[in-house]
Amino acid sequence: MMKRKAKIVFKDNIQAFANKNFFNGEFDANYEDKSYWTIIDILRGIPAIRKIWDQDIATYGLTDTLKSLYTKLPIIVSERDVDEVIEGVENTLKINVADHLVVCPIPRAQFSRIIKLREIFILPQHFTEKQKIKAFHKVIKKDINELQRDVNHTIKSSVMSSIN
Repeated sequence: MMKRKAKIVFKDNIQAFANKNFFNGEFDANYEDKSYWTIIDILRGIPAIRKIWDQDIATYGLTDTLKSLYTKLPIIVSERDVDEVIEGVENTLKINVADHLVVCPIPRAQFSRIIKLREIFILPQHFTEKQKIKAFHKVIKKDINELQRDVNHTIKSSVMSSIN
């Protein structure tokens, strides 16, 4: 349970963030905003959320929840809305964090078959991207088209972060 003072700070920052980033019925978030970082810090401090924390997923949950709660300006955040934002972020994390994989190349690995040890899943180096996606699909049981979009997003994000 969030303390009263923290809840007020959270509410004020949600309101500031939402009002600054809601334009013409669309939510276009500025992640450089001080209110965003205050919201993130408070969310990360909630024990149930901290256990499953992923900032990208939490941000998605935050913006998705705000879009569902508000459709016009000015945005007035109620205490009930604060609880809905927290619940929305937590639910988004619970749903999505299980879909994440950590992919690490193993240079000069010399095996020809898939190796699975509990939660560790090792693919042969010679697999094509299509073969890797099919193998990931079997493990996480996610729609293959959605998985392909996630892989494309990850590749694009990796390329962009290496450029910056």
